Amino acid sequence: MSSKTKLIALSSIFIAIVLLQNMIPILGGLNIGVLRITLIHVTVAISAIVLGPKIGTMIGLTWGLTSFITALTAPSSPVAALIFTNPVIALVPRLLVGLIAGLVFNKLAQRLSPVVSAGITGFLTALLNTIMVLGLAYVFYANGMSAIYKVSVDQLLPILLGIVASNGVPEAIAATILVPLIALPLRRLVQQHQ
Repeated sequence: MSSKTKLIALSSIFIAIVLLQNMIPILGGLNIGVLRITLIHVTVAISAIVLGPKIGTMIGLTWGLTSFITALTAPSSPVAALIFTNPVIALVPRLLVGLIAGLVFNKLAQRLSPVVSAGITGFLTALLNTIMVLGLAYVFYANGMSAIYKVSVDQLLPILLGIVASNGVPEAIAATILVPLIALPLRRLVQQHQ
């Protein structure tokens, strides 16, 4: 099998995983009490580490497109219906997660161990996604979100920062652990068969 065929096959597997994570809620995240810890960014970061930033960006695009389509057809909440129907919010953070994960890992791996590099990559990409989504949501929809949360626009920013702390930090911790555990053995396996 040629290298190009293997790359297409592996990319297709990652796309299928992201689609399944979006369609089957328990695969896309964990419910811990009132928190919903998203795990799809872990898949995107793993794809970028294993296959590079270009493929990571494509897998991130897949995640963004499915977020957008889901928000249009079957939103999980009023907030999701409000913010993810905006293609900028649905696509840009997810594209950047894939791109930045690949670039950060490649740069860090030149100086640090693969485990540390993958852990930092997971942590950064999880926080990047959370901060970008909430930041763009605030820029585009501060009034709409304040109405949903039944607070004034002035009170919205502390709520969003609370979401970063309550969801973003646990997601980043989970990514710090999961990305190296999954990406590095998979990366070695792929490199052995090239």
